[in-house]
Amino acid sequence: MARATSSLLLLLSVMYLAVKSKSATNFIEDSCSVTPYPALCVLTLSFYAAMIQQSPFILAETALSVGLVESQSTKAFMSEVTKFRGLKPREFDAIENCIDDLGDSIDSLSKSVQEMKQMGDAIAKEQDFSSGALEGLIKSLGKTQAINSAQVISNALALVDWLASKN
Repeated sequence: MARATSSLLLLLSVMYLAVKSKSATNFIEDSCSVTPYPALCVLTLSFYAAMIQQSPFILAETALSVGLVESQSTKAFMSEVTKFRGLKPREFDAIENCIDDLGDSIDSLSKSVQEMKQMGDAIAKEQDFSSGALEGLIKSLGKTQAINSAQVISNALALVDWLASKN
C-alpha cells in the first residue's frame, strides 16, 4: 500500500512538473514571437523554462544573460582565430577590431544584465564586426558566430522592450 501511494505521488509530481514546464514553454514561445528571431529565442530560452516560469522580468533578464554569454563565447572564439597561422595583416587587424568591439559589447551587456536598461549599441558593434575586412574561411566562421550573437542580443533587446511596454 505504501509503495502504491509513493508511486502515485511520484507520478502526480512528474505530471505536475510536466504541465508547469509546458505552460512555461508556452509562455516563452508566446513571448519570443515579438523578437526578430523567434525560433532562436525559443531555442536559447527554453532550457531555462523552469526558472522563467511565466515571469516577463525573469524572461528578459535571462535573455540578456544568454546574450552576454554568447558574446563572451564569440570573443573567446575570435581570440583563438588570431592564433591561426598565415593570417594577412588586414585580417588580423579586422579580428582585433572585432575583439575590441566585442569587449565593449560585453561591458555594455554586463551593465544591462544588472540594470536591465541602457542597452545602447550592443548590436551595432557586433554588426560592424561582421562587415569587417575578413576573407575566406575566417570571414565565414567569424561572421556566423557574430550573426548568431547579434541575433541572440537582438532577441534580448526585443524582450526588454516588450517588458517595458507592459509596465
